[in-house]
Amino acid sequence: MVPLLLVAAYWWAHKDLYDLIYAVLIHNRLYVQQGYSPRAFVGTPAVSHYEQPIAASSALALISLTLYAAETWFGFRRKDKANLARTDQESAQMWIMAGLAIAVFFDVINTGLSGRNFHHYFQIPILTMTGQQRLPVL
Repeated sequence: MVPLLLVAAYWWAHKDLYDLIYAVLIHNRLYVQQGYSPRAFVGTPAVSHYEQPIAASSALALISLTLYAAETWFGFRRKDKANLARTDQESAQMWIMAGLAIAVFFDVINTGLSGRNFHHYFQIPILTMTGQQRLPVL
């Protein structure tokens, strides 16, 4: 909260606080309202299947998530019932992978809200997808 107050104080001191509010709140709200359509929102996940580099990253992230879930599930089923405890590393990996899967889901939704599907919008999900691809290797 302090950084926001410092930025607002700077703009207020230069008598441009309205410009800051317009740029951060009003313009962005209008930008989303003008571009949003249900068709574009539904089309956003489709872009992740045919546009590069997001298509390759999406496929690798999905494969990684599927293999990790299967390995975890079958590993859990194979352990004897007396020793169901996970190690700290296994537990941390599970929670990180779950968090990354949730983050990718919300990243794609947020990307679709603008309705414009510009390629640079997909840089945000690529970061979390890369994390999903790397985690099972560790």
